[in-house]
Amino acid sequence: MNALTLAHDFALDFTIDYAAEAYAEDAEERFTVDFNTHAAELTAYKVALAKAEGDLLIIAAHRRLGLNTDTDEDGFQYYVWEMAQVARDLAELSVRKLVPASWQSFFESLCHMARDIDEAAWTFFFGCAVKDEEALIQEDSWYD
Repeated sequence: MNALTLAHDFALDFTIDYAAEAYAEDAEERFTVDFNTHAAELTAYKVALAKAEGDLLIIAAHRRLGLNTDTDEDGFQYYVWEMAQVARDLAELSVRKLVPASWQSFFESLCHMARDIDEAAWTFFFGCAVKDEEALIQEDSWYD
């Protein structure tokens, strides 16, 4: 064998090895970023559920104490609009399937708590919020 037979394209091998290593690092970094993003999103959804619980507890306490039960010019009690906001928040989580499975029973207990506060208001606002959220999802799908 002579030197020509043993010739090897080290530059090509280096390029291939470097690309494979860079791809592996990029994939690992992307996995880490995706995992961290997913974990942060799950935490945000859990925080949204905890906030909804706090809001509902405040609404219930105010009602028991006779606070925030005055009516507006349309004849609706003020707390009803606070319930509407909670309904919108929970409807978004529900329709977009953002409630972690392990927290589903907690989500259902929040809906039950809201119904106990004012069943008519909750049923109306949550139903409207679900329809609105479904319409938004449908609209978003047109752009995909």
